[in-house]
Parts: sequence; structure tokens; C-alpha cells
Amino acid sequence: MTRDLVISGYSQEKIAEKLNVSSRTVRRDIRKNREGSKQWLENLAKDEFVSIYRETLDGVKLGIMALNEMLEEEQVKKDPYLRLKIIKQISQERKNYCELLHSGPIVWSINFALKNCKSEKMPHPIMGCLEEFQN
Repeated sequence: MTRDLVISGYSQEKIAEKLNVSSRTVRRDIRKNREGSKQWLENLAKDEFVSIYRETLDGVKLGIMALNEMLEEEQVKKDPYLRLKIIKQISQERKNYCELLHSGPIVWSINFALKNCKSEKMPHPIMGCLEEFQN
């Protein structure tokens, strides 16, 4: 519960008040959550997941670049069917790249937080400024 309130933007004192616990307890819970997150990221690093993930993304980008270069070849410029086929492949590779990005550990963390933490709506500071211009 402490984690949910931290994510919602509450101060440690306000969290302690809401949960009817001491500020010290809240600080300890926050420290434990941070240590757990740090350990999770360290385990990913030890398993070389981040390096493999990065290499995979780089490989997809290189593939997209190679396909784009193929579009510039004279033979391809003259053949609309082949050109369309390469453009479709580029679209598919871009889709693959986006799917890989969305399957990364940071996105997992954000998605987990969004699904599991019921936060109160907090006004966005810039949005308030923009409303003035709309009137």
C-alpha cells in the first residue's frame, strides 16, 4: 500500500497519516521497495538481458536500414511490385521494433505499476497552462 501512495505523489508524512503508521515505518517500506527494484535490475544485468535486448533492437534497426537502402537501388525503383514488397517488409520490421521496445524491462515496470496501483488523478502542471490558451 505504501508503494501505491508513493506513486500517487503523497509525501512520507501524508502516507504515514493515511496508513496510521509512523513515518519511520513508511521510510523503511520505501527503502525495501527501492532495494527490491535495484536487485531486480541488477539480476537483469547479471543475466545480460539488457545487452541481449539492446543487440536485438540494434539488429532490427540495421535490418530496416538495409531495406531502406534496397529501395534506392535502380532495379527496385523500376519494379513497383518489388518496391511494394520491400515497403511492406519495412513496415513489418518497424512493427517488430515497436513490439520489442514495449516488451522491455522499464515498460514492464511501468505497465505493472499502472495495472496495480490505483492512484488519484493528479493535475498535470502544463495542462493547466494550456487551458488558459483554449479560452
